[in-house]
Amino acid sequence: MRVFPVVCLLSFGLGAALLTVPAVADSASMFRGNPQLTGVYDTQPAYSVDAVKFSFKTGGTIRSTPAVADGVLYFGSGDGNFYALD
Repeated sequence: MRVFPVVCLLSFGLGAALLTVPAVADSASMFRGNPQLTGVYDTQPAYSVDAVKFSFKTGGTIRSTPAVADGVLYFGSGDGNFYALD
């Protein structure tokens, strides 16, 4: 049976990946801002939003929390696609 070696390799790979994660992540790159998942980010607030800045139509509903990295907005949609908007 070949299941055991695959499980061992996957476990080892996951352990090696966790060892390479930095101890403290930048709050802008961490989901919901911190390990406690409070959603509070160490940034300046947007003081005013005058109107909708843009819209983008997908083939399904968007129920995920979007992520922003290097000026790109990433989110998943109910249509089965993962989008990256620049």
